Amino acid sequence: MEMRNLERFEDVEKIRKSDAALVEISEQLRANGVNMDSSARSQIGNYIVTIEGIRIFNEIGLALAEENKGKPVERPELADRLEVWFMSYKEQWRSTSREGDLHHISDIIFWYADLLRGRKRSKVKLG
Repeated sequence: MEMRNLERFEDVEKIRKSDAALVEISEQLRANGVNMDSSARSQIGNYIVTIEGIRIFNEIGLALAEENKGKPVERPELADRLEVWFMSYKEQWRSTSREGDLHHISDIIFWYADLLRGRKRSKVKLG
């Protein structure tokens, strides 16, 4: 699979620093949540789910950059993380959005999960 714009994933150290910053933000949100009013506190879970999704997709981008260099992508543990994250994301989605659109996102998530497990990729068009 030819990947475009993967040069931004070439700087692994930059991605790792960004990941560390996201972890720190998550920890700060959790720690400061007890001091927030209830309306703000209720959003923390959504922020945490969003941050975890960013972290996972950054890691997927790194895996794809490796595949672009000829290394096979077989990261079943990352596929598991993606699917577990998606379960939380679906709950978040259902609280704010229409159920009917969720299947499009599901197609993308499971396409990536298959890729990370080294399975044959579905023919679903992602772009």
